[in-house]
Amino acid sequence: MRRISVVIADRYPVVLLGLMKVLEAHPDFAVVACCTDGISCIEAMRRLAPDITVLDLPMSGSNGFEVLNAANSENLPTRL
Repeated sequence: MRRISVVIADRYPVVLLGLMKVLEAHPDFAVVACCTDGISCIEAMRRLAPDITVLDLPMSGSNGFEVLNAANSENLPTRL
């Protein structure tokens, strides 16, 4: 069975770790990247083309709204 690839973006490392642990405990999910800012999130989405991105809105670099706009304007296949 194919696993669902996930990028997690949150400004708090403890939240990233918690979400990663919860998702990786389920055999259907594979966390492919964890990001603490919007810029690295956009780069991960471009490079890895994950199925899903879990996104915090108030982040440094580019905030969550800017990440959403970039994903939409570039027609990235990732669901946010």
